[in-house]
Amino acid sequence: MRLTPIEAGIYLIPISLSLSICGPISGWIADKYVSASRILPPVGLFTSAVGFLMLTLVGMKVSFTDTLLPLTLIGAGMGIFASPNRALIMSSVPKNRRGIAAGTSTTLVVAGSTFSLGLAFLIMTHIMPLTSVESVMLATFGNQNQSHIGTTKDSGMEGFVASIHFIFFLSAILMLVSIVPSVIREKRLTKREEASY
Repeated sequence: MRLTPIEAGIYLIPISLSLSICGPISGWIADKYVSASRILPPVGLFTSAVGFLMLTLVGMKVSFTDTLLPLTLIGAGMGIFASPNRALIMSSVPKNRRGIAAGTSTTLVVAGSTFSLGLAFLIMTHIMPLTSVESVMLATFGNQNQSHIGTTKDSGMEGFVASIHFIFFLSAILMLVSIVPSVIREKRLTKREEASY
C-alpha cells in the first residue's frame, strides 16, 4: 500500500490532534487538583501502552479507520502524561533550581527520542535484511522486477511488518514498566506530606 505524503500526514492526524487536546486539559486538571497530578502520569502511560499494543495487530494493508483508535490512544496518553509529569518535576525542586531541572528534563526527552529511534532501526535490521531496510527507507520497496513479486517483495514486507510489531510491543512494555517508578514516586510524596503534618 503506497501513500502520498498528504495521505501519510492524514493518517498521523489522530496522534497530533489527541495530543494537542489532552495535553492542555491534563495540565489544567493537574494545576487545579494536586492529587490528579500524581494519578495522571500512570494513566497516560497506560493509555499509550494500550494504543501500542493495538498497533501490533495491524497487517500489511491498513486503512485510516484501522489506525484511528490506536494512534488516538497513543497521542492522548502522551498528552495526559506530559504536563502533570513536568509539573511534578518542577514542584520537586527549589525555585532557584527549576531552570536546571527544566533543562535536564528536556535533555532526557531529546536523548530518549534519539535512543528510541536508534533502537527501532537496530531491531529492524536484525529482523529484516539490510537491503530491505534500505529499500523501505528510500521508498523503493516493491519496485523490483515483477518476477520477484511473489518472493522477495512479500517476504520483505512480512519482515518489515514483523519488525514494526516487535517495536510497538517493546514500546508498550517499556511504558507499562515506567508506571512502576511513577507509582513509587507517588507513594513517597504521600509519605513525605504525611510526615510534614
